[in-house]
Amino acid sequence: MKRILRHRPSPAMVIACIALTVALGGTSYAAVTLPKYSVGTNQLRQNAVTSSKVKNDTIKGADVLESSLGQMPSAASAANAAHATRADNATSATNATSAANAANAANATNAANAANATNAANATNAENATNAENATNAENATNAENATNAENATNATNATNATNADALNGRAANGLVRAASGVQVTSLQTPPSTAWVTAAEATITAPGPGYVVVSGAIDITLVSGSSGTARARIHDSVGPASPVLQRTADAADLSPTYVLEVSAAGARTYELQFRSGGASWTWRADNGMISALYVPFGGSGSTP
Repeated sequence: MKRILRHRPSPAMVIACIALTVALGGTSYAAVTLPKYSVGTNQLRQNAVTSSKVKNDTIKGADVLESSLGQMPSAASAANAAHATRADNATSATNATSAANAANAANATNAANAANATNAANATNAENATNAENATNAENATNAENATNAENATNATNATNATNADALNGRAANGLVRAASGVQVTSLQTPPSTAWVTAAEATITAPGPGYVVVSGAIDITLVSGSSGTARARIHDSVGPASPVLQRTADAADLSPTYVLEVSAAGARTYELQFRSGGASWTWRADNGMISALYVPFGGSGSTP
């Protein structure tokens, strides 16, 4: 027993035998078990199919990549001879096409540039139009503001002048109209003569040439003598007297009114006067009154 165990195979031998058995058994298994037409591209190793395993005249043109084939020398010469002119023409055609394309490209660029130039011009025109409109609006706004300011300034000036006016048509405000009046204080009688007796008076300081409208009123009563004539008038202290207003009766109410011219500035006294018609009569006057109004212009608007 010990002798048998002493001659048992080594581990390496055992492994080698096992590998041989598996290889032989696997080949037989593959040969026996592979079905028909089951071997494909995936089962073939790279470079497994060689020329000796390809049947002659079985490879077709569709199975060959032409670009991988070299050109025969004679075929190359024939191709060069046949296609030299065509190649030149093709080159010319290509160049012509390239030139046309370049021209078209240039024209397209120019067209684009022209469009851009037009757009730029339109943009400039639009901007200019906007600027012009803005300038016009600004100018109109300025003019409107100036007009408003001018109008306001004029109105303000006029308002100031109207409020603080010290002259109108070159005349002081207090020189346009002036008024005065006077009344009889006591009863008066005429002497036995034709002398004028002053019953009431009013004084105006005229600012310049003009007119004074004077009105008077007086009650006259006969004191002695038979019926006679009573007279009344307006008298200017430095100028002419008015026409005489007279009445023949025992009693009379006389109201003389007259417009007297003023030739220069200065004080003027206007008198309401009465008198008898002669030495045979004596008249008494009562309630005499007088009023005077100065104006610079006459009926036609002129000044003396």
